[in-house]
Formats: sequence, structure tokens, C-alpha cells
Amino acid sequence: MIRILLFLPICAFAANNKIPTSKNGVTSQLQFKVIKKHNDFQYSFQSNFSHLEVSRKQHEYSLASSYKVHPNLKIETSYQRSYGLRHEEDWKNINNEGWRWHDSSNRGENIFGLKVSPRFLLNKKTRADLNIQYTYNDYNFHKTIIASPSIARFFTNDTLPKFSIYLKSYIYIPINYSEASLYKIKTYIGINYHIERKHLIGLNLGYLQEKWTNHDGNRSRVSQNYESKFKQFLIGIKYTLIIF
Repeated sequence: MIRILLFLPICAFAANNKIPTSKNGVTSQLQFKVIKKHNDFQYSFQSNFSHLEVSRKQHEYSLASSYKVHPNLKIETSYQRSYGLRHEEDWKNINNEGWRWHDSSNRGENIFGLKVSPRFLLNKKTRADLNIQYTYNDYNFHKTIIASPSIARFFTNDTLPKFSIYLKSYIYIPINYSEASLYKIKTYIGINYHIERKHLIGLNLGYLQEKWTNHDGNRSRVSQNYESKFKQFLIGIKYTLIIF
């Protein structure tokens, strides 16, 4: 009886909390990618599926085209169709039944990107990359800079790579939304197994931290400034097919 009495105020607080909250936990991810190489051009199709919470799923489909302007520099344009993305304005008092996240699993969003990718050969088997991407989401007009530095170590069998290990981060810098200077950070450590030159199977582990803050778009909901953090451990499997 005492436990029930203590639990009721907590439930009432969660239902009436105007500041976004999310459950921390583990996100599983599955990625499939096809790459077509032709001289200095490269074309790709990629699909990502993520299971973030019990009732929340996210999936994305993207097309990209890149051109190698220098052996260590590529420029890429991309288009991505995403379902299940979550934004601060999705935290709503739905039907006056309490504050919770709006289900966006069937909402499609178009994201256009432009990326510059310099790479640096540290030695014969170690490479560092620094990808800088500008993205524009036409659903809410959000503009973002995504910096994704990485370092990879390759282990070869004769002249062909056999497997590789890597460390990579994605740093999301909002341009016209959010009060946080760094909106989201994802960091991965992973291993890729190379089958000849055409197939790649990978496993990665990662950590995600996302910040929800007040901004001009939702000050009518909460007048004071706030910062709410969402954290997830990530585990992913990927397969890549390379066509020459």
C-alpha cells in the first residue's frame, strides 16, 4: 500500500512533465549498403534499421554520389528519407492525457546533404578520415553540421585487407535549432571483416548522447531554460557489397 502511494505521485509527475524525457537503454542497429565504383566516381545506396525502445523504431534509406577530386579528398552529395526521427516539438500533451513523445514512426522526412571528406595516411596500414557534412531537413528546416572523425587500422593478407578495426565519432552541431552547442554525439568502435574486395561484414559497439533543450520553437510550452539528456548504448551489424 505504501509503495502504491509513493508510485502515484511519480506517475503524475511524468504525465505532467513538460520537459522531454526518454528511457536510457540499448539500441540495436542493422545496416545494408551497396557501393558502385566507376573511375573517380562512387555511387551508393544504404538502408538503416534501428530499434531504440520497446515501441520505437527508426529506418532510413539514402542515396549518395561522390567524386574523388584528389587521392585523399572526396566531395559527396546525398539524399536521405528517414522515418521515426524525433524532435523536441514531438514532446506533446496528446489528447490531454499527459506529456509523451508523438509517434513519428510513419512520418517521412527528406534530408539533403553535402559532404567533404579528406583522408590522411598515417602509415601503410593506418588511415584517418575527417568527414564534414552539411545537412538540411525540409520537414522542419533544421540545418546541421556533422563532423565525423575516424581512424582505422587495416590487417592485410598479401595485398588485400583481411579485416580492420576502427574508432569513429559523429558530432552534430545545430545551426538554427537547439540551445546546445553539440546537439548529439555518437561514438563507435568496430571491426570489419573483408571477403576479397567485394564483401564486408561488420560489428560495432557505440554510445549515443542526445540533448533536448528549450528554444524558440517550443517556448510556449516551457518558459524556463532546461537541458534533458538521452543516452543509449549501441550495437550494430552491417553488410556492404562493393561493385567495381
